[in-house]
Amino acid sequence: MPWFGEKGMPAMPHVFGTHYALTVNEFRKTSHPIEILNPASVVLGFIGGAAAPLSNHMSNLPLLLGGPRIVLGAAAGIWLGYYASRAHGQYYLGKFKYCLEYALSRSDRFPLKVPQKFSDPAILDHWQPVR
Repeated sequence: MPWFGEKGMPAMPHVFGTHYALTVNEFRKTSHPIEILNPASVVLGFIGGAAAPLSNHMSNLPLLLGGPRIVLGAAAGIWLGYYASRAHGQYYLGKFKYCLEYALSRSDRFPLKVPQKFSDPAILDHWQPVR
């Protein structure tokens, strides 16, 4: 069972204990594309890239020994950051969708109001210029 992929996070309600889950296709239709270098992936990329030199420093080895480990750690951090930010966005967009469906299905509790226009006399009467 793929945890991260094109089909999204399977069994997300069981993983996070929530029923706000959206599929990846629903998330992609309703949100902006996620940048690969978002704040989470940059931070996790730096942590992943710094893990190998720090380990080498603690072991009294040359810092840049094992260059592929540095590159692999940084790539894994960027990958995890991208999917973490996507899961975060899916969670909050699903939460918004659930709240919106709740309000629309209970029109007796949340009546739909027509917004006032600026040309309505109720708005224009109360306006006083400041001089």
